[in-house]
Amino acid sequence: MTTNKDIVTSSGVLTSSRNDHNLIYLLMHLTVPRARPSYMSIRSHKKYGPTKFLEDLQLVPFHMVNYFDYISDQLYMYGILFLDVLNEHALIKRIKIKVKPNPFVSPEIKQLMKTRDNWHRRAMKTNDKLHWNPYKFFTQDVKREIHLAERIYVKSQVINSKGNTNSVWKVINHCLPKESSCLPQFNDSHENMANSFNKYFSSVGSLTALKAGQFVYQPLCK
Repeated sequence: MTTNKDIVTSSGVLTSSRNDHNLIYLLMHLTVPRARPSYMSIRSHKKYGPTKFLEDLQLVPFHMVNYFDYISDQLYMYGILFLDVLNEHALIKRIKIKVKPNPFVSPEIKQLMKTRDNWHRRAMKTNDKLHWNPYKFFTQDVKREIHLAERIYVKSQVINSKGNTNSVWKVINHCLPKESSCLPQFNDSHENMANSFNKYFSSVGSLTALKAGQFVYQPLCK
């Protein structure tokens, strides 16, 4: 039973030797929903002028933060005054995040992938070794060509950086695996966690001073 008969293309019954009941099936024409685009907010420095920005900052009455007793209120007031000036010189705009294509996948590799996929469809349809063997061969060939093209691309990026450390580190960080986005889980209560953090941060200064003093007074030679 279905609530929408228009998406059903066919149906039937399959006999099964494992059970007394036959298997009822139906084929439905479904479409994959289109992924929603992602957006991010950035500051536009197109009309930004450092001199004009500093001149406007000098006119901001930052002394108003002293009217508040709590440091959190002072920080909040300072942020409002500063952002008012910053938003006039560096506007916030919303842009669409575009997925960049893989830079080292050449048309030849794409054609190789297409050949691999064709052999895979034949092998799935016939389940013949004469089709599975070419599929396995082209699968390994695609992996080998991608690894080789990636090495050549990374090498060219490092050479084109011309000794610029920022560019070199950008290439290296791009090659490193991404860190997990999972946040750490804490099973302790909020009160115990707060006490642990307070104990740690309150002892950082004294421990650092102690270690620094030991380092200063440590003889250079025995």
